[in-house]
Amino acid sequence: KKIGPKQSVFKSLATQNTDLSGEARNILTKVAEFSKKKSKLFADYVQSARNLAILTKDKVLCVYQDALYQNEKLRLENDWRIYLSQKQEIETKLEQVKAVTQQAKDEAKSSLETASRINEINLENGLPANYKERFFNLPDSVEALNSEINQCQIIAQCAYDVDEKVIQEFENRKKLISQLQKDLEKKNKKLSDHQSNYENMKDSWLQRVDEMINGINVKFTALFMQLKCAGEISLSRPDNSEEFSKYGICIKVSFRTGEKLQELTAWQQSGGEKSVSTMLYMIALQEMTRCPFRVVDEINQGMDPVNERKVFDIIVQNSCSKHQAQYFLLTPKLLPDLAFDDKTNVICVFNGPENLPHSKYNLKEFVKRRKALNEKNT
Repeated sequence: KKIGPKQSVFKSLATQNTDLSGEARNILTKVAEFSKKKSKLFADYVQSARNLAILTKDKVLCVYQDALYQNEKLRLENDWRIYLSQKQEIETKLEQVKAVTQQAKDEAKSSLETASRINEINLENGLPANYKERFFNLPDSVEALNSEINQCQIIAQCAYDVDEKVIQEFENRKKLISQLQKDLEKKNKKLSDHQSNYENMKDSWLQRVDEMINGINVKFTALFMQLKCAGEISLSRPDNSEEFSKYGICIKVSFRTGEKLQELTAWQQSGGEKSVSTMLYMIALQEMTRCPFRVVDEINQGMDPVNERKVFDIIVQNSCSKHQAQYFLLTPKLLPDLAFDDKTNVICVFNGPENLPHSKYNLKEFVKRRKALNEKNT
């Protein structure tokens, strides 16, 4: 009795399991179909996005080209307006020239008729030979013809006065004018020669000055490089090259790394920087000028100890080398442990109302007293 109902339940469950398997297969089939549709739709979407990017790029190019065409159109329209304006101006000037030309033709025709009537010449038979010869000798330019006309008018006006003095005065003035013209030509030629010589001398002078300044600049730059600074010397030229009083020396220095060269002025640099620049400039100059000795008074005042030591080394190096001028360096103070050359003499000057006169100096007593003080202190 117990087995029967259970078998019935088992059969019912078996039947239900068979239906679930079919449903599962149906669902899997639908899922696969949906995935295929989804993949196809995604592929279509990707292709549409690519097509959209291509169309967007084409649109941007078209808009850019349209902007270029619009600019070109505006430029051409502006050029066309300018051309029309210029064309109108040219046509107006052409009409004016035509009117002036026609007026000149009418005046020339009227003058020709008047001249032929006065001289009783029939132009239909051609111009007589004597007139042809005279016209052949006349100048071709309008200015020269006007000059001939003015001269003829002056002669005609003078013809009314038959006084021989007037004629003689005219001849004398004519000779004077001719002589003055010859003198003027000579003076112009002389002026041209002087101008040419002047230009040659000026060019030669500027060349020598440039060479000299370049030589100073090489030495000046090298001295500043020893201080790990920068310096430059150049020729300052005025706008008008004829104003020689405005030529000068331009000194530019830089005492800091990365700083641009600045012109040495009374307010741009510090006192120590100006002293260093002045001293190095003097040393750079010494090879250009020869003299037996040089005197430098308190040049180290205002210098920082580092630059003072370097400048002192440069002075010793340059003054103690062969064929160099003697240096007198006057200073109220010196840094300790300076490098002196064997040719260097240190002279201490003691002056004042409380100092002993030189006649009473006793070096032995000074040394003896100093030794005693040293022993006492030890």
